[in-house]
Amino acid sequence: MAAAVTAHSSSSSGIRNRWVQLVVGILCMVMIANMFGREYATTNYGLLYMSKGVAALLVPVGGVIRATSGSWVPMFLLAIALNVLASVMCGTILPRMARAHVSKAAIEDVGAVGALVPAIAAGSN
Repeated sequence: MAAAVTAHSSSSSGIRNRWVQLVVGILCMVMIANMFGREYATTNYGLLYMSKGVAALLVPVGGVIRATSGSWVPMFLLAIALNVLASVMCGTILPRMARAHVSKAAIEDVGAVGALVPAIAAGSN
């Protein structure tokens, strides 16, 4: 009986995890389309998932860190540090890049909305 409850719990959390991945994936597609325009949305989305693939290739590095240290703590600390770094970069570098892109597109396309001008700055279609 306990095995059946455990199997049901893991199945339920697996379904919940799939829904979270679906919602996050949809939000990423919408944000990418708003930021870079619909013309290049699929290319940018492919680059996003390529980065997930590269991250998956680094899983053995985590195994080596776990094996050499004998604990998962160094791996979690590394993950926390990399997440903080990514958050800082998204909060500082990305807005500057977006502003530079918008101003460059405004100079190149006087009077016209360029394909890569973010919908936030240019208005949505």
